[in-house]
Amino acid sequence: MEQIIPVLIENGWQLDRIYAVMDSWFSSRDVLSRLREKGYNFRTDGKKNYLVQKPDRDRIKSRGKKKRGRPCKRFVKYVSIAEFLGDPLSWNYFTCPFSGKTVRYRIATVTLKAGGRVRIHAYLREGCKNPRYILTNAVYKHPPSAVTVYRDYYHRWPIEEAHR
Repeated sequence: MEQIIPVLIENGWQLDRIYAVMDSWFSSRDVLSRLREKGYNFRTDGKKNYLVQKPDRDRIKSRGKKKRGRPCKRFVKYVSIAEFLGDPLSWNYFTCPFSGKTVRYRIATVTLKAGGRVRIHAYLREGCKNPRYILTNAVYKHPPSAVTVYRDYYHRWPIEEAHR
């Protein structure tokens, strides 16, 4: 990417119109931080066991009270993506433009323990058992819609088949 993106920019492409679309094995903290550092947009599949940082309200409430032991320094707890986003039946939905099936979705901007600040686009397609979590940049002037991110990631598989 560090070699091809400058060539694309020299040939008139805009950086904000270029997206790196990757599978889940590329969604590590190092890869995501490098993409953010360079200013590249990304859409990568996230793993369901990623942990989302959430304020620990019980510890915050008990902050000034006397208790035994060391004073608490961290007032956050970590929960899985699935637990954070809740039941997929309560999510919004749209119709897939390619298959005509119902796709439930939820979007949340969170801080991951192993990935930093990201926007999670969670999708559950009709007939599938497990949701798919797509991680994108957290900061946008105009955030992409749920259908746009779904469409971009949907087109990833034919590209991989072409490389095979």
